[in-house]
Amino acid sequence: MAIQDSSPERRNLLLISLSFIVFILGGASTPTDEVRLQVISVSFSRPEVLIVIAWLLFFWFLYRYWVVNRSVFSKEFREEINRMRDKRFFRSFIEDSIGHPLAPQVAVKQPKETGMIIEWLRWHEGCLKAFVMEKALNRQDLGSIQGQGPVDGGLRETVSLSGFKGWSVALRLVVACIIEQPSFSSYIAPYFLALFAIVLGVNEYVL
Repeated sequence: MAIQDSSPERRNLLLISLSFIVFILGGASTPTDEVRLQVISVSFSRPEVLIVIAWLLFFWFLYRYWVVNRSVFSKEFREEINRMRDKRFFRSFIEDSIGHPLAPQVAVKQPKETGMIIEWLRWHEGCLKAFVMEKALNRQDLGSIQGQGPVDGGLRETVSLSGFKGWSVALRLVVACIIEQPSFSSYIAPYFLALFAIVLGVNEYVL
């Protein structure tokens, strides 16, 4: 069955990793005398050479996947974690930290309304930080915030998710991002599968 994947490097790495995992966990082995390819009538009296070549091919696919995708995950994950700033538990943490309520996400449209907005959420200096500022709000007819303009002299504050409570909130955000957004499963999960195949291979052929 063909695996449909827009990234050929990811598809190749997944297929060869799964092949090794199934081969080793399934207890498969190569014959000690020879391996014969019936279609082209070629036989191999040293099947261990095929295993070495297969592992070289595995590491080539792993290298190609790393080269092509090494900067993609960090870029997409930054964008995804920023979209997590509307989570209710995170908004509650920010409100407790700044001592002011944030502008409600849905409310009655009011003239000249101002409110506290989480402008961005991102990693900075090894810590997850959020920038909060007071803005003039423009709302759609249903009350959701459509656009904002800064308030002169309004409150502006950078909140670091540090300490026990801050790190626990940051961990919840990361877990929610991993579950709800695609970049982790698209770019990091293949590394775990490849690592599992390597560990099985070391245990099978080295130890």
